[in-house]
Order: sequence, then C-alpha cells, then structure tokens
Amino acid sequence: MNTKYLAKLYDQLTPRERLPLIMAAGARGDQSEQKHLSASAPKETYEVPNYYGLAKALKEAGYFHLLTLLDLAANFWQWWGLWMSYGLRDPSETATKKRRGGQKRSLQTLERRAGGIVRYYASRFVAHVEGWKQFCSELQIDPEAQLNFMIGWETIRRTEESARNLAFTDEEAALFVHFESVAVEGDASLQKRPAPVETAEELAESWHVLLDKFMEGY
Repeated sequence: MNTKYLAKLYDQLTPRERLPLIMAAGARGDQSEQKHLSASAPKETYEVPNYYGLAKALKEAGYFHLLTLLDLAANFWQWWGLWMSYGLRDPSETATKKRRGGQKRSLQTLERRAGGIVRYYASRFVAHVEGWKQFCSELQIDPEAQLNFMIGWETIRRTEESARNLAFTDEEAALFVHFESVAVEGDASLQKRPAPVETAEELAESWHVLLDKFMEGY
C-alpha cells in the first residue's frame, strides 16, 4: 500500500474517518502517524465564556470522583460477600474441619481478615465522600449537583450507609495498615502495605491540585 499517497489525502478526512485512524495509530504506538493525522486536520475556531475551562475541569473531576467511589464500592461489596461467607458457614461443617486439625481456627482467621478489609474499604469510601464534600464546599458548589443523575450514583448512595456503619476510626485504620504490611520477598528492608486511609482534608487538597491540572488542558 502506498502510504505516502494516502498521507496526501489526510486533510480531506472527515472527523469520523480521522478519529479512528488516530486511535489506531496510538494503539500500535505509531506516534509519528498519530501526530501527522492530528496536525493535518482542518482547524475550527470557537468562542467560549471565561468560565468554560473551570466548568470542563470540574466535570472531569466529577467523573474521576464517581469512578473512584465505584471502584471502592466494588471492593467493599466483594470483601463483604467473602466476610459473610466465612461467618455464615454451616456449624456442622465447621465442626468437621475442627476435627481435621485446627481448620476452624484458620477459618476464623480468614473471617477476621476479610472483616478488616471490608472496614478498610468502608473507611476509604467514606473519606472520599467527605473529601469531595469539603472540596465542593470550598468552591461553594453542591457536591451532588453533577453526580446524582449519573449511572452508578444509586449504587454509591446505597454503599455509603453501610460503609459509614463499618468504617474504622483513625487509630483502627492505622493499626490495620500496620498489621497488613508484609516484607518484600528477597528484601526484608522493604514492605508491601495497603494504601493509607486518606483524611478528608488531604483529599480535598488533592482535588484542588487535580482541578488545576485538568484546567491546563483547556
């Protein structure tokens, strides 16, 4: 195929023809072709109000926040299901395992750990909810204004009630992260540990930083 000849026609591509080609070039790592396709597109000029960049950045932040909460909610309910499955096993099955040499104790250990992980994700979920509220309060906007009509919002609303009932205190969260820390195989000086449970203040501050980053694109 004569790609040089095709390249001469790039300025005639429609948006629906050009965008798939740009995405395909990006997927295969062909940055030169991607730039060529982008640069050859005809330019259009628009006028926007001076709050346009902030509005777009805030909308992007809202999507990011929604996805973060949905990710935390998915982990919360996954571990909640495991926690319940450990705690609601048939007593006769547990007794049988006890006779097999301490398996009951092992099951109880798994149950406690699953419960701890449930409470960990509950704590992070609540922290992100409160951090977003503080961030929006500092901007003097309603924290639910651009979220309560989105797909997934009802799941978040239902999760919040359960998460608040199970969230750690600050001291409990720190202890959980400490006890979940394990040495990295091959280097005892390093540790793998869960991400610390963020505070609402830390998250609100990070949202302001991220909002500024998003605005750079507009």
